[in-house]
Amino acid sequence: MGVVKSVPPSGEAAGAGRRSAGGRRPRNTLTRDDVVAAAVALVEREGLPALSFRGLAAALGSSAMAIYNHVAGREDLLVAMAEFVTADLPTDVPGSAPRERMIERWVRTHDVLVEHSWVLQVLIEGQLVPENSFSFADRSIGDLLEAGLTPGESIHAHGVCWHLMLGEILDRHPADMGERPTQRERALLAMDPVRLPHYAHVLQHLDPSDGPPPCRFRYSVGLLIDGLLAGH
Repeated sequence: MGVVKSVPPSGEAAGAGRRSAGGRRPRNTLTRDDVVAAAVALVEREGLPALSFRGLAAALGSSAMAIYNHVAGREDLLVAMAEFVTADLPTDVPGSAPRERMIERWVRTHDVLVEHSWVLQVLIEGQLVPENSFSFADRSIGDLLEAGLTPGESIHAHGVCWHLMLGEILDRHPADMGERPTQRERALLAMDPVRLPHYAHVLQHLDPSDGPPPCRFRYSVGLLIDGLLAGH
């Protein structure tokens, strides 16, 4: 399991202890770190759609205008929030061979991002990138080069691994499952074995109402990396 950065508990924001007795923060005590930590806590408590400068100001006991002294706007805030999470992405990992290191690095990255899956929506929808994630990518590409892939093959292989992880987290680790069984679970349970014999056959080994099967990302990314390295 990767190291997961903690965020302030529900209802608390970084620096909340600096508020006055009336609930308002004394002037000139708000910092950029306070804003980012409070924004992350808000999103992890209520979801990304709940993020607004007005709601953030209320959580901080400040004003929306005061927040603009520390972040240039929503995009700047979202990038800073992503960097808060991606600061924990692994770079140096154990392993004497590139394959071992690649699998371990991707599994640890997966475990970090599963705990903060909202950040994937930020990266997908806004075409944003936290620059502190570049070290992770650099090590990943370095292992692919060491394994014998060309520069073009290496950047492509890195992207393929990223897309596997992205899809697995968004599909298998939703932030909110909602009511159970979900619509997808009901559809799988009602599948017609005459019309869809192969799909229905394999589902006999699973109970869709139990939710997604146990995470097998290590197995999946291992298969993918073996395929990418085949012949090198």
